Amino acid sequence: MTLSRDDILKRPDLVSVDVPEWGGEVLLRPLSAKASMAIIGDDQPQSAVAAKLIVASLVDASGERLFSDDDVTIVEDLAAKAVLGLSREIMRLNGFGRDDIERTVGESEPSQDGGSSTA
Repeated sequence: MTLSRDDILKRPDLVSVDVPEWGGEVLLRPLSAKASMAIIGDDQPQSAVAAKLIVASLVDASGERLFSDDDVTIVEDLAAKAVLGLSREIMRLNGFGRDDIERTVGESEPSQDGGSSTA
């Protein structure tokens, strides 16, 4: 089937992803080429890249962004396991390979060293 301009430009499908650390699911929209290159292309800390991916990708059921660009530092301060895990999933859903993901937001899984946490 040959795609028309309208077929190509139609609203992208939203993807539901479980974030157990947050106690539920979130909806993601695919990133545009411009947005993904702007986020991934900058030389910045991994936490900032991860937060920017989340801010740009999380949407409500109507496709409207949940966060504004002003929320990046707030998202960056959320729990690392959720932020890094979700940012890896966003990159995977947007077609980035394992090497790109590891270089951009770190290892594929946080280490499970069995250490205790302090309360």
